[in-house]
Amino acid sequence: MRTGTTQSRIIVGVDGSGVSRQAVLWAAEEARLRRSELLITHVEAAVTTANGRLASLPAQKPFLAASAAAASHREPAIPVGTIQLRGDPTEELIRLSKTSGVLVIGIDRTRPWPGHGALGPLEDRILVHTHCPIVTISDAPKAPSDQPRVVVGWKPNKTGRRALEAGAAEADLRSCSLTVINVVPLTRSTNVVDGVANAEAALGGSAETIMRRYPGLPVSVRQEDRDGAQALLWEAGEAQLLVIGCRRSEDRWSVRTGTVVETAMRAARCHVMLVGRLPPRSLADFGG
Repeated sequence: MRTGTTQSRIIVGVDGSGVSRQAVLWAAEEARLRRSELLITHVEAAVTTANGRLASLPAQKPFLAASAAAASHREPAIPVGTIQLRGDPTEELIRLSKTSGVLVIGIDRTRPWPGHGALGPLEDRILVHTHCPIVTISDAPKAPSDQPRVVVGWKPNKTGRRALEAGAAEADLRSCSLTVINVVPLTRSTNVVDGVANAEAALGGSAETIMRRYPGLPVSVRQEDRDGAQALLWEAGEAQLLVIGCRRSEDRWSVRTGTVVETAMRAARCHVMLVGRLPPRSLADFGG
């Protein structure tokens, strides 16, 4: 780790599945790197009794204690807590994200959409509403690489800037190199060429800012001339983390994550960080 850290806690949601255990282990490592606490949570759906009252909260799920033990075994130095909540999982995780540095969840890529119920996958429902970056974990942790890197998908807008800021901070924490991907449109009309040139100039300026902020961080910038999602999947094939900006929505019913984000979550061969908003105290004090 080359720079300062934050005290923002890491939240990880668990449900007793194998993939949620992998999420706990990744979150424990993240908490160590950030020198923060880890809070493991499970949200129990609210149940109404015959007389219309809420049923009492059941005993704490055994996998909460098992998750805490696994996190402490992986990272003995971090403070670990657990909390079982009752209510709507979407609303509770969004609420917890207001006071978190990162929200971590495991996702099952093999589960078909109908298997998630009428509202769809949990990650889609919370992604566009969280108040901090969300990391989706779908596979076992990668083996250490001789040249570990974080890959960022960049766009010339606020969303792209936030993704770059979060990705640079993660690469710095993990002593990785940073690869920034600018996907160039395939159409080559005069207006598009001008737009691409402007985007390249903006990306160059953003990369220079990152290198000044993290003088020891290896940064490379690549221009891609293919489909955005496929370009990112290709570049992230051997990466430790893929970081992408995502749209936010004030519409509580919105689940529009976008094609690139959806493809990356389901198909990337590494863990994925999705950044719609940075917490007030981000890794490098970037701001929102």
